[in-house]
Amino acid sequence: LGVESAALRGRSLRALGQPEVCVRALLPWLPVAQQQSAAQPRATAEFLSQLGRCHRRLGGREVARDLFGRALALRGAGDASKALQAESRADLAGLLADEGRYEEAVKAMRDALALLRESGGDRNALGVEVWRELGTFQRALGDPVEGESSYRQALQIALDRFGLNHPLTTAVQRPLGELLVEA
Repeated sequence: LGVESAALRGRSLRALGQPEVCVRALLPWLPVAQQQSAAQPRATAEFLSQLGRCHRRLGGREVARDLFGRALALRGAGDASKALQAESRADLAGLLADEGRYEEAVKAMRDALALLRESGGDRNALGVEVWRELGTFQRALGDPVEGESSYRQALQIALDRFGLNHPLTTAVQRPLGELLVEA
């Protein structure tokens, strides 16, 4: 229960723009999470993912890559759904983009999207994030047409599932608007 609550706290702190506080709050729980990984792979994977995302925000790509890889291994070993594996693969794709390896990032994000679709579809919060990031990577590659298409897919899902005033909707509207202004 402590590992699960630590992961939730990490998610909240990251959403509030406090990745340093997130890392400080989660690090004491890392040995506990590692100790419980065999018995609680799903909770441990979520914890590792949140800690990795906070490290990524701070520029700690290698630490984040290790944490994301460990989370993916836990999600791939047990009865974890393909959606959770897709989430870990999307995290790893983001690291490729951080390194400027956009072509690889697009391919990795498409692989994550395929897993997400196999698990029941992309009409959810993770689908919005995957499509939005895919649009960002395509835009960085200089492909505004594909970028716009991906952003519009993300926006449609966000509007259908969460409505106009939801933070996920806003998070898609902003880059789509920027792309349209550039065109």
